Amino acid sequence: MAACVDTPRVKPSQISRDPNRSESDDHAYKHVTYCRPSFSDHVSGLPFSKNHMKTIHTDSVAEDLPHENQNKEDPWLKMQDEARLDADQEPVLSSYYYTSILSQKTLERALANHLAIKLSNSSLPSSGTGKACGDRHPKIGDGVLIGAGTCILGNIRIGEGAKIGACSVVLKDVPPRTTAVGNPAKLVGGKENPIKLDKIPSFTMDHTSHIAEWSDYVV
Repeated sequence: MAACVDTPRVKPSQISRDPNRSESDDHAYKHVTYCRPSFSDHVSGLPFSKNHMKTIHTDSVAEDLPHENQNKEDPWLKMQDEARLDADQEPVLSSYYYTSILSQKTLERALANHLAIKLSNSSLPSSGTGKACGDRHPKIGDGVLIGAGTCILGNIRIGEGAKIGACSVVLKDVPPRTTAVGNPAKLVGGKENPIKLDKIPSFTMDHTSHIAEWSDYVV
């Protein structure tokens, strides 16, 4: 909005003057009248002092300055930049980075998405058929190696140092230091005379050395 300033040169009359106001106040104030160019009449006239104008100017400058919190780099944006760089260096991980980080606008949304995926595909045991009473959860001993995708159902005890093959479905107890594989899982060597392991598989089995033969990416 354009504004024109009307500063009258005529001194205010002594009658309209406030008797309690000193002459210094008269010099400190200037009566400024604002008007719009599209209208012939004047809008309201407001008194402004020099100190008041300085205050308004200071406030406007303070509002234009960025908030100190905005100066700090957003950690989520930094994580997205690093994920984008890693995805360019390792194309095989681009789908993972996009789903978990790059497609999410905020850290809270990414965590909510991660928890939703975990809870919708729970790896907790189903506790058997539901007919058994009491404790219906499996018991896992020390040093047990359980392969990926294995299901252990019901009140089953896996002995210390046992090994369960990947994608096995365990429905019965597994003795210590034995190997069980299959669906349903069976002991290697037979139930009567299973093959005993002389080492603890979860401590001694090498899970990563063979990866170096076909890939240079090892976690």
